Amino acid sequence: MVHFPQGVDAKAQIQSHFAATNTPYSIRVAVNNKYANFASFTIENGGACVSIQKSEVQQTPELIHTITGVNDARKLLKLTGKGLNVAVIDSGVHYLHPALGGGFGPGYKVAKGYDFVGDAFTGQAGSPPPTPDSDPLDACSEESHGTHVAGIIAADARNITQAGWIPSVPFTGVAPDATIFAYRIFGCTGSTSSDLEAAAIYQAAADGAHVINLSIGGGPDYYDDSAATYAAEVVSKDGHFVVASAGNDGAAGTFVTGSPAVGRSALGVASFDNVAAPQVYMTVDGAKFIYNVGSANPTKFADGQVLDIVVNNLDADVNDVQDDANGKAMLIRWGDTAKGGSAARCASACILYSNNDAMSNILGAAQIPSMFIPRAAGQAILAAIKAGKAPKVVATWQLMNMPIKTAATLSDFSSPGLDNELWFKPDLGGIGGQRVPSQGFHENYGVMSGTSMASPYVAGKRKHHFQRIARLPPEYRVSQTSLRTELHSSPSYQGAGLINAYAAASIKTIVLPSAIALNDTVNLKQSYNFTITNNYKFDQNYYLNNNAAATVRWIWQEAWDFKLVRVKAGKSVTVSFQITPPSVDSSLYAVYGGYISIVNDYDDNVISVPYAGVVGDWKNRNIWTRKSASLASKWLIPSVKSLGFKGDITAFASTGAFPDLSFKTPVARNAVVNMTSSNGLFLLPLPSMNARFAEIQAIYQGADITPLLKAGFASRSVVLRYGDILNGGTRPGYFEPLQRTTFAKAQSIQANGIYQWTGIGYNKVFRLARLPPGPYRIVFAAQKNFGDEYNNDDFDVVASEAFNLVY
Repeated sequence: MVHFPQGVDAKAQIQSHFAATNTPYSIRVAVNNKYANFASFTIENGGACVSIQKSEVQQTPELIHTITGVNDARKLLKLTGKGLNVAVIDSGVHYLHPALGGGFGPGYKVAKGYDFVGDAFTGQAGSPPPTPDSDPLDACSEESHGTHVAGIIAADARNITQAGWIPSVPFTGVAPDATIFAYRIFGCTGSTSSDLEAAAIYQAAADGAHVINLSIGGGPDYYDDSAATYAAEVVSKDGHFVVASAGNDGAAGTFVTGSPAVGRSALGVASFDNVAAPQVYMTVDGAKFIYNVGSANPTKFADGQVLDIVVNNLDADVNDVQDDANGKAMLIRWGDTAKGGSAARCASACILYSNNDAMSNILGAAQIPSMFIPRAAGQAILAAIKAGKAPKVVATWQLMNMPIKTAATLSDFSSPGLDNELWFKPDLGGIGGQRVPSQGFHENYGVMSGTSMASPYVAGKRKHHFQRIARLPPEYRVSQTSLRTELHSSPSYQGAGLINAYAAASIKTIVLPSAIALNDTVNLKQSYNFTITNNYKFDQNYYLNNNAAATVRWIWQEAWDFKLVRVKAGKSVTVSFQITPPSVDSSLYAVYGGYISIVNDYDDNVISVPYAGVVGDWKNRNIWTRKSASLASKWLIPSVKSLGFKGDITAFASTGAFPDLSFKTPVARNAVVNMTSSNGLFLLPLPSMNARFAEIQAIYQGADITPLLKAGFASRSVVLRYGDILNGGTRPGYFEPLQRTTFAKAQSIQANGIYQWTGIGYNKVFRLARLPPGPYRIVFAAQKNFGDEYNNDDFDVVASEAFNLVY
């Protein structure tokens, strides 16, 4: 008896499997309903025992929708997106693709839209101005990002017959009957800007979009700082739902959810890994195995090419040999990279097989084709040769669905919150890790990962679903070297959890608020409330439970003695509870939280209300870094050495102004800094936290500011302009907002820079000018979170000693 995922035709899968081996069989029984999908069979005439590979079982276009309730919503509720207008604000849409309808305008899947920019616009300095027109076609971008997003929402690639467009794995988007409105705010290359995002949001709302998707975002921002978040606020109040990707800066740590996802009225969407992903496969005597092609020469293998295998050492796997690289086109055991990478070891066409269960991406060599295959495939080749057979090894460009081990868990790249003012972000999650295959301009079909993919997955829902959405946070297994238990992933990373489309459309219980922001310890309330509304036609018992999350310690007070709440039909009950933060060092500003799960007697849907807060006084947290040993060892010391500095380097990284690259001692009081005979001053503005506003200024210390006025400056405070000697370029000492830096550059988080100031600042008309000689201090000032921009006490300030500037 073999169990299959929902949506799979079990009989057809079994028939296909046994037809390939010409094995006689008979079906005993097959069951396919909401409780189970399985088939049992008997192999006839004493046939050999065989197994059906998991990858074969799961080759179904709807496998990708099994963990989000989309299949059930379609099957049981007949929800396919019909009547739903979804706006895609992105790089345009290649609507000529048959999976997206093949045309543009009334009657087509892509029915409305506008191009705000034109092809030449790049969004960079010196870019041609936008040249708008009424056609949002993307026929030039490298990634076809907007086309891919539109496909996730509404593609239908199940019955395509056009040559060159038939997918290896037929699929549908979340809402295949939805209508797409396409708005182009990117040219062929480059970036865009908040004003263009806002214009597109307003246009989409005016055109009648029910849901507006923005798979766009920068680094951490504030909810009211951009035109796009304000536009989202405006149209949301008029009934349009704005959905935005949280960002792909998960490696940068907490508090990095980007704009416009941080908007109060926008749904910020985190990414979860998919159940399976399409992967090209090769075969060994008919058995399918996925493979990765060498990136240095990715197209040399032909589809269906039979490979002539030469093995230099048949015992390489048995004896842990990793130097078997000489000869013709051959099979090589992967292992210690000290033996040389794929480029060095592949003397001719070659196949490298894994020395464990992990798959790797390889470079290979530009002159020859190469591929990396699983260990099982390599062992199959070796076993055949040892048995005196010539294995038939075939390279293909066909796809098969491969299960993903991290299915339904948070994607490692997904940007976490909370937001900069401890509001709950992201709000919830969609499938974005190894998302469904979709389509583009340069490649007919492909797979992308990112919160850009998770956001449209959530967007492909009926407009009224968001008013009663049920979100289930899946179990998240913590490393066995850590808590040795199973806990939910932190709500600051996944919000309420992975969306459940079926529950969102069918459940008749409303719980508000949908998330509870505890703020910091200073602002923690004595109690918190949520209200359960029973919209069923009969009374309901609701069972409440608190679920801890990873890295969380929680303690319930006496108000949480009960676990059962009874709500009469059509009525509401308000529940109060108390929270005691974990007893940890408040200087760490630890994020804590969990989930209140609510279930009833009638159905098995779970409503999860996440809560999260921060231990410590958030307002008085330092923005500028002082004496960080970890930042020095992981970033500053290696960076200074990369610049060629040979001397002794500080053991601590601190914000300040320094006379040399050792950064050991800040500029001394009354020191003479000669801008013509020295390197000027070296600056380290090191924000450990985001801030709404910051400036780096030279403050004139003389009693008479006449020299400054004659030089064209309006006051004794001058904003600096300096060069980044580590990353290149120049920048002003003005930030709105100030985004914290990290050890290494992330997608939307800038890497730390080492800056050199040579006496240049911005005058009263914000033009570059040289400061006159005289006494100055360098001041780093950043507005504290929750602080008042007009109150000097609400700024975190680091100031240098007064020094004498000369030329």
